[in-house]
Amino acid sequence: MTDVQKIHQRNRFKRLAVWIVIYLLVFGIFLAVILHQSSRVNTLGFPAGQIGLTVSNVKYTVGQTVDFTITNQLDKPITLVENCPNAPLHIYQWESSQWVSLHSTSTTIICSNQPGRIVIQPNASYKGNYSNWPQLFAKPGIYRLVAFAENYTSLPFVDFEVVAKPIPVTPTVIIQQVFTPIYLTAPTDHGGGGGTDN
Repeated sequence: MTDVQKIHQRNRFKRLAVWIVIYLLVFGIFLAVILHQSSRVNTLGFPAGQIGLTVSNVKYTVGQTVDFTITNQLDKPITLVENCPNAPLHIYQWESSQWVSLHSTSTTIICSNQPGRIVIQPNASYKGNYSNWPQLFAKPGIYRLVAFAENYTSLPFVDFEVVAKPIPVTPTVIIQQVFTPIYLTAPTDHGGGGGTDN
């Protein structure tokens, strides 16, 4: 190998080494930026415990107001989104072997008085009802309420039944004339003469 070839070979190794160092620096800077950005991302932790959802009755009649209670049994507050004038929570009805989502908007509620979000503190409850949405439960059937809370992975739900109003039974008074035969006995003569006494 000549001196010129040795110099070219050394230069080739130097260029290769420079390119490897440049790639390693670019990769290192890229990795440092990724690690820095990932440390700034707020990863939300999900609290332990559960959220309870109950209704006051397991069976309602059509026209009766459905009441619900959400209980926060977690160690952190939970937040529910209030979509006024839409009905609170998510409502489903069991129809044709599947759950069908129901939606209703109230025209009687004033949304400026309603909070946009409902915060329920740990070990506290929130009570609500559907008095402003009576058309939701106008048909007999099986219904389900589902609560969606931020920072909570499960979907608490409760099922209940709405039955038709019973048909009122009015007692009917039957007036009927009853004829009872009365048998009168005729006086009989026990003396044998049949005549008159003088």
